[in-house]
Amino acid sequence: MRRLIVVLVLAVFLAACGDSPGEQQHNDVITDAMSSALTARDDVVDAEIVYQNNLDASASAAVKVTVAEGADPRPVADEVVRLLWTSTLTPLNGVSVSVWDVTDNKRSDVRIMSFKDAATRSDLEAELGPRPVT
Repeated sequence: MRRLIVVLVLAVFLAACGDSPGEQQHNDVITDAMSSALTARDDVVDAEIVYQNNLDASASAAVKVTVAEGADPRPVADEVVRLLWTSTLTPLNGVSVSVWDVTDNKRSDVRIMSFKDAATRSDLEAELGPRPVT
């Protein structure tokens, strides 16, 4: 009996962790729109944004962008951060942004950010305004 209770409690706990299928679908629509906005740029070859909110990756977004040969990765990385910060993805605590040149992976801009960090939040709010969601 005790084992059954433990199993039931564990099942309820795991079910409560992460997004529901409906929430994940909603978040996929948001990340797809951001990816499309990035690939519409002349300097972007490919963009992939993955949002996860589960036991493996809690409230995080991983972004991989390939820019055209010779393009400056920094303004693209700035745009990715802006898109994420101003998005309605929620919760969003951690962000990993990787932007690199299609022909030279040494030309890159990689950023790991915590939107929970007070200094990071303050800097982004000063530059981009508050997040539209909390």
